[in-house]
Amino acid sequence: MATDNDYTVDLTDSGVMPKDTPIDEDVEAGTILQQLTKELEKEIVRPEIEIDVPERESIALRFTPNISQARLREWRRNSGEGSKRGIDSVKFACYVIGDTCTGIYMNKQLVKNSNGVALNFASKDIMDMTEADTPFEAIKRMFGLDPHIESAAFTILEHAGYGDEVDAEDPTSRP
Repeated sequence: MATDNDYTVDLTDSGVMPKDTPIDEDVEAGTILQQLTKELEKEIVRPEIEIDVPERESIALRFTPNISQARLREWRRNSGEGSKRGIDSVKFACYVIGDTCTGIYMNKQLVKNSNGVALNFASKDIMDMTEADTPFEAIKRMFGLDPHIESAAFTILEHAGYGDEVDAEDPTSRP
């Protein structure tokens, strides 16, 4: 509900003016608005990352760190969050690794099957090589140690932005 006493901050000179006061014609409001619109139309996609498998110097894994909050919640729920036993951190880490892995590299070369398809932990070839019945077992056998599995998952989540700190700025210091 607007009243005669409604005011807004005029960012051009840091003064206060009534809301209905027209903006100075010299200010290129349309241009800055167009820039904002164009920026907001861009899809934000984080680049893939590569993680070396500890204790296996010749093996590296490639991951997409583009992880939605819904996916993260699903992994947590499937790992036991909210249950009596609580979340199984290794199972959660296996979900992160298994669902985001886009390639396995041996001596810096992407490993592909006989059809030319890049392998991941659900690939039959990887399951056979690791003698695993599930992708989780394949991940565990590839990494060998639970701390390495959890560290890799943490690195992926960090690159996804879940560990980012947001810098706060003093709004009065902006030009």
